[in-house]
Amino acid sequence: RQAAIEGTAALLISALALTLAVLFDRHLRRREESVAQLHENQAELTEVHRIARLGSWRIEARTGTIDWGAQAASLLGVPTALVPTLERLLEKVLEEDRPRVQRAWAALMAQGHLDVEFRTLRESGEVRWLRARAEAPAPAEHSPYRARGTLSDVTDERRAEQAVQHLAAVVESTEDAIFSASADGHILSWNRGATRMFGYRPEETIGHRLSELLPPNEAQQATRLIARAASGEAIEGLETELSIKGERTIHIAVTLSPLRDASGRVTAASAVARDITSRREAERRRLVEHRVAQLLAESAPLGNTMPRILETLCQSLALDCAAQWDFDAEANGFQRACLWCRPDRDADAISGSLGAKVAWDDANLLAQVWRTATPKWVGAAELEPRHAPVAGVAFVNSLLIPVTLGSRVVSIVELLTAKAQPYDPELLSSLRAIGSQIGQYMERRRAEDDLRAEKEYIGHVLASAPTLIASIAADGTTRSVNPSVLEITGFTPEELQGRNFWKALCDNDAKVQVECLLQASAQGGIGDYHLSIRTRRGELRDLAVSAAARRGAGGTLVEFILVGTDVTLRRLDEARRATEYAVARALTDEQSEKEAIERILRTICSMLGWECGVYRVFDAASRLVSCPYSWTKPTPTLHALVETLSAPRQLRASTMYWRTVESRYPQWDNDLPARVSSELRLRLIEADICSAISIPVQAGERFLGALQFFGRSHQRPENVLIEAMQAIGHQVGQFIERKRVEAQRQQADERLRSIAANIPGIVFEYRLRPDRTAAFEFVSERALDMLEETPETLIRDPRSMFRLVDPAYRRQLLRSMRISRHSRSLWIAEMPIRTRSGRIRWVRGQSMPKYLDDGSVVWDGVIVDVTAQKQAEQAIQQMNEQLERRVAERTAQLSAANRELESFAYSVSHDLRAPLRSIDGFSRILVEEYAGGLQATARDYLQRVRNASQRMGQLIDDLLSLSRVTRSELKRVRTDMSAIAEAIVHEFRTESPERSVDVSIHPGIQCLADPSLMRIALQNLLGNAWKFTSKQPSASIEFGVLTQRNKMVYYVRDDGAGFDMGHAGKLFGAFQRLHSPREFEGTGVGLATVSRIIDRHGGTVWAESTLGQGATFYFTLAGGGGRS
Repeated sequence: RQAAIEGTAALLISALALTLAVLFDRHLRRREESVAQLHENQAELTEVHRIARLGSWRIEARTGTIDWGAQAASLLGVPTALVPTLERLLEKVLEEDRPRVQRAWAALMAQGHLDVEFRTLRESGEVRWLRARAEAPAPAEHSPYRARGTLSDVTDERRAEQAVQHLAAVVESTEDAIFSASADGHILSWNRGATRMFGYRPEETIGHRLSELLPPNEAQQATRLIARAASGEAIEGLETELSIKGERTIHIAVTLSPLRDASGRVTAASAVARDITSRREAERRRLVEHRVAQLLAESAPLGNTMPRILETLCQSLALDCAAQWDFDAEANGFQRACLWCRPDRDADAISGSLGAKVAWDDANLLAQVWRTATPKWVGAAELEPRHAPVAGVAFVNSLLIPVTLGSRVVSIVELLTAKAQPYDPELLSSLRAIGSQIGQYMERRRAEDDLRAEKEYIGHVLASAPTLIASIAADGTTRSVNPSVLEITGFTPEELQGRNFWKALCDNDAKVQVECLLQASAQGGIGDYHLSIRTRRGELRDLAVSAAARRGAGGTLVEFILVGTDVTLRRLDEARRATEYAVARALTDEQSEKEAIERILRTICSMLGWECGVYRVFDAASRLVSCPYSWTKPTPTLHALVETLSAPRQLRASTMYWRTVESRYPQWDNDLPARVSSELRLRLIEADICSAISIPVQAGERFLGALQFFGRSHQRPENVLIEAMQAIGHQVGQFIERKRVEAQRQQADERLRSIAANIPGIVFEYRLRPDRTAAFEFVSERALDMLEETPETLIRDPRSMFRLVDPAYRRQLLRSMRISRHSRSLWIAEMPIRTRSGRIRWVRGQSMPKYLDDGSVVWDGVIVDVTAQKQAEQAIQQMNEQLERRVAERTAQLSAANRELESFAYSVSHDLRAPLRSIDGFSRILVEEYAGGLQATARDYLQRVRNASQRMGQLIDDLLSLSRVTRSELKRVRTDMSAIAEAIVHEFRTESPERSVDVSIHPGIQCLADPSLMRIALQNLLGNAWKFTSKQPSASIEFGVLTQRNKMVYYVRDDGAGFDMGHAGKLFGAFQRLHSPREFEGTGVGLATVSRIIDRHGGTVWAESTLGQGATFYFTLAGGGGRS
């Protein structure tokens, strides 16, 4: 039992030991695991601190030191040993934060709590924000004070906070509008930029829907955009237009982003809106500038470009019309150059309203812009009357753009709009730049046009220059040549292109020509020398050449520029002028025809290289060609040739002289011996003559002869010399003709002097020159007999003639000549002159003025002695005076007789009528009252007494009428004879209605006469016709007019009794009757009255008749008449 107990105890002890061993072993393992876990946790915590940038530290109050963990030391940026105390720590803290750290540390010691942030400065110069936290538990009794804390780097948080603060400040201070809105469109935030942009304050917008702030169409678009952003879509750079409170429109660029919460769920949308109106305006301005620049870059004609520029400006700036104005200095105003209007505007109406011209006025808009060269924005209040509403368009704004070139205005562009535009200085600045561009373009176009015109002109000059212009390579190859080479050389430019210039045109070696060019151009670029070339036809031409050598960069010769002027004609012209001058001198110096022509032959042969010359003439009567004049060089063979040529020869066809006569043009023959007779051929061969030229000598169209020259050259003379020779032929012809005319004139002068000496008067020629000087050019020898002055005296001193004229008549003489000169009329003057011996003579001058080309007036006339005529005129004048006195006496006697006749007529009219009235009255009383007591015989006697008294009264009336016709005043007027005749016949028909008379009166008979007297004449003539046809049962009377010997003859014709023409001489006498009173009553005074009336009218009256067949009375009137 003890053993059992001991065994049990031993077993229990063993079991306990084993259990303790197991437990200890487990404890150890657990401890190891715990230590490992602790180390793992420690490492994990250290890693977490490292990752979280969190360090630990602790304070030992017993020692007063700070124990920094490795991470904390790393955050401080120093080894642990360097900051064992607070003082050393403060050295690492920025000075501004040290007081705050000290206060926090004191609070830790007093209160057991620390939480402070401070900044430290690393050795690299970096500033870091650190946050220290610590808790100090209350110390146990008798235990030391101990505190633990952490140190974290809060630099990122502080920077993030600063960034957030900065962002908030930016959001508040930015010009952009930044706001947020919920998915349903309610505004959640609203910055100051939004207030400035949209005009609404935050209190007016936050909590309200965004659609409430915008017009309906814009609100719908905004709602859709917010919904898209709220659905998670990000919208960037959306540009749109936005109306602000209905007052103005702006352009904005909007960026919308979804706002999410911590879970990532979209809760709202943020919007950033930027006002890009200025940018859009700038873009529009740049677009306008770009489009204008594109138009200007096209370099189209100015007339096409400006309308397109105006169109571009209006379309880009949303304007209605534009006009360009140019200043017209002559009109002192502006002239509209072009106009553009929108298609929906009435361009014609606007054009008429603006006008084509605007006068200059310092107050008008165009003048202001022109003067200041500054763009001008014009509001509605400043618009001018020409901007008045037209065709439903009312302009409210105008933009005036000066088109400038430097500081000078060259044009003005006016832009008009009917929609109000705000004042935009940036736009004005841009438009000013556009105006400057247009001005530069206009100047450039003008310069280009000038340059183009200059190039065309230079090209035209080169193409049309009469000079040879060629580019020749150093080896002589022709590079280029102008078209004038064809006229000078006969080669076309294409034929010479690429060929050797010297070999083609020059006889000399090309090397010689190049050396001449180099020498000529070695002095300074351009040299002058002479060049002879041969044309395609083999003719030699002289060129005056200006040459320049063009060299390359290394000094090597590239080409020659050759400018050659053809001086061949000048050389020939010099020869021609020298020849013509020598010929003119010969014609001037020599007096005789022979000397002059022989000198001309010698001169031409000497100057032009001919061997001899002859002047040959043709006699049409004998058909012989002779040689009156010749010249030759002093050689026997030439003398023999000239003698052969001088012999008269028959004119044969095909000879040189014959061809000259036929063509009247110079003839040339370079193979003369083959075309002449054998005798002349021999002489030509002996003298070595092979060529000849024949020059016609003419006076006008008349052929006088030919100048012929003979030479030894086969070369045909140049056309210039031939033409000069032809001109010389004309000069010689004129000289010969002048010599002949002078000879004829000399003979005529001799004959004239002989005739003038035999004319009974002075023949003279008096000339009045343009300078008012005058002289007698000729006075005949009769002046000595008539004026007692010699002709030489009068020619030398023309005033001596006027001194002979009586002073009272000198002014009248000068006046008559002045009238003749101005009126170009005949000069006639009579005047008394006093001769040297004192005798008085009357002379009469007569002449018709002639007007010369030099302005002189010449009177060629004669002065005759009219003294005897004047004396006869004086005698006649005396006789006329005596006759006038006699006529006056007879007139007075006739006037007295007329007065007596009037008195007699008055007596007849009054004194004789009273007894006749008594006889007729008492006879009538006896017949009427005592007829019953009277026998028939007595009554018959009484009736006869009455009839006689009535005839006596009628005779008295006719006598008075005849007297009045003679004495009455004659008044001629246009008189209608037909109307007077019709009125008279009407009276006859009224008095005798029972008669049947066919009266024919020609219509429209008129004359220039006294109407009352012509009525009396027609009354008597028609009355006689009516009376002497009374025996005819059916009578006819005619009044008419006919023409005889260009005179109007009036007539009255009837078919009555007629009369015997043997008694026609008594027909128009007073009281002459060819019929008895029993046959036809009458007094015989009617036709006498007709005769007196016709005589007073300057006419004639006569009658034609056959007894029993009627009569016709004719009369004429002075002063014209006839049918109207």
